[in-house]
Amino acid sequence: MVSETQNRILVVEDEGDMRNGLQRMLSRKGYSVDTAEGGLAAVEKMRQSPFQVVIADLKMPDMSGIEVLQTAKDINRSVTVIIITGYATVASAVESMRLGAFDYITKPFKPDDITLAVERALKKERAPLQEKTRQAPLTEVTSQASDEGAGATWIPKQVKERRILLEHCDRTTARTAEERVVTPENIAHFKEMYPGQKIHLWQWLGFGASNADIATYMKRGGYKALEKALAWKPEAVIAEMKESGLIGRGGAGFPTGLKWEAAFNEPETEKYFVCNAEEGEPGAFKDKMLLDHNPHKVIEGMIIGAYAVGASEGYLYIKDKYGDTADLAEKAIGAAQARGLLGNSILGSAFSFRLRVMRVPSTYVCGEETALCRSIEGKRAVPKPKPPFPTACGLFEKPTVINNVETLANVPHIISNGAKWFRGIGADGSFGTKLFSITGNVKDSGVFEVELGKYTLADLVYGLAKGIENDLELKAILPSGPSTCFISGDNLDVVMDYKSLNKAGTSLGTGAIIVLDETVSIPELVKHFFEFYRNQSCGDCVPCRVGTRRIHEILKWMTEPMTHAEFRDLHRLGGFARVSCIENLKRFATAMKAAAKCGLGQAAPEPLLSSIRTFRDEYDALIEQRKEEYERFVGQSSALSNQGTVSGPVRSIIQRIDL
Repeated sequence: MVSETQNRILVVEDEGDMRNGLQRMLSRKGYSVDTAEGGLAAVEKMRQSPFQVVIADLKMPDMSGIEVLQTAKDINRSVTVIIITGYATVASAVESMRLGAFDYITKPFKPDDITLAVERALKKERAPLQEKTRQAPLTEVTSQASDEGAGATWIPKQVKERRILLEHCDRTTARTAEERVVTPENIAHFKEMYPGQKIHLWQWLGFGASNADIATYMKRGGYKALEKALAWKPEAVIAEMKESGLIGRGGAGFPTGLKWEAAFNEPETEKYFVCNAEEGEPGAFKDKMLLDHNPHKVIEGMIIGAYAVGASEGYLYIKDKYGDTADLAEKAIGAAQARGLLGNSILGSAFSFRLRVMRVPSTYVCGEETALCRSIEGKRAVPKPKPPFPTACGLFEKPTVINNVETLANVPHIISNGAKWFRGIGADGSFGTKLFSITGNVKDSGVFEVELGKYTLADLVYGLAKGIENDLELKAILPSGPSTCFISGDNLDVVMDYKSLNKAGTSLGTGAIIVLDETVSIPELVKHFFEFYRNQSCGDCVPCRVGTRRIHEILKWMTEPMTHAEFRDLHRLGGFARVSCIENLKRFATAMKAAAKCGLGQAAPEPLLSSIRTFRDEYDALIEQRKEEYERFVGQSSALSNQGTVSGPVRSIIQRIDL
């Protein structure tokens, strides 16, 4: 038993559950623990009697945590102070620690971390984490704790965007979007900005498409890359693209130059070039922004690509929900045709290329190349077996190149500045910049462009998106939408490039970063993902058609209160002992990954399987809730017959038997 006279601890926390939980936890360890509801009460208690350790939340309503801690040091210089902080406030916490306000940093809601920090404090040990943090400037990232330290502390770098694709574009984030709302305070400014346009209060004024006008785009050097490419042989253009190392930005990560070369080598004379702007990945909106702000850059990239592979016809494939974007693209195509940049004998050369916009209903499966080709052909959008790949047998069974919007926007820059210039940006194997759509529980969501391999995930979330909204704790991140694995809040030091994310067991994909705070139920979220996948599945293959439905049924059963009908069915099949939710989820997910026909079915299980690995306790807690409900039903019900049919959802959750 620890001596109560020597090891008195004061817990300062305005939130009752947190305060009482810490008191119970430390009391069980044998410490003498007192509590204070807020800073003023804490100061009064510290003046009345000495404490060896003070544990305080950084943010409290009556007075700041830093003021409480400094007062504790003034009253008793030998006191050891432990600060509980979230990621959003860690930078100010570290700065205060440099001034001697406190001695240890730990994250909230981590009992082991707090207990270990108390033990260190009472032994007067200095945590390696704290020493490293004292030495590190705020522009560096201190992400790793010691082997026995008090949790991870994230101090994001000062992140600077490298705006190449978004040059001359308005910065588009949640904050800048809010600033476009007309209020009594700014209406005069907007009337001056838009002379002759009718402006009324509370109207939202969209962002200007700064390069949508072809005259402006050409004045800034637009279509000069096309002129340069037409002076080269197609083989030279392809060689430059291969040398650049540009990787496709649509999600699959295939080298662009190799794809172009494969299509070029096909003997067919009729070839097609397609830009995929369907952008069906939840959380992704970078392609729309590129086309809204700079459609001519994408069009120029398409024309250069078509020249390189020998394509004479092209499609800009865009979902109908992007109607305004499609209108803008059609206008830009018309302007390019009027200047001889599209159509016959482009810029007086022997090369001709016709381009049109293809508007289609939003269908996630059309992110898969062969399904996209069938959609353009007017057929049902279902994937075809590969090989043959579209570069050999694609649209109308002719060689077809399909590139993402962001991929094509890079092409004019590579041709104009050279492959060596492009390889000088980013990291080895991940050259160039990347557009990241950051959404979810962040303070400032939006689209940001940064160099690949230069920043960590923590840098993007806390440096660009300004941290977690409401200063809550981060729980997890999906680095590229719901088709990638979860990264927990303790692993934000992963560098944002292709190799690093693959090594971490996930992928860069489209760069649609979804941030989740501590209030999010992971099983509930995954359930919504599978509702989306179930609705978006083309239904052509059994693993995806059945797997998405069964997984959704299991997750729905786990996350919603048990009905009497479900209780009756479960009772007929042998009771709760037969429930096998986790095993069945793994079984269906593994079958989908192994046997689904296309990338939708193969990638859909990733967030489910990774969440079971990382957040298994949340799934177990839900199963325990259903068990308690079942037992209540048992106590309330009279004898039940084991005869009758059993519903599909209950069939999905039980152990494998012949039904």
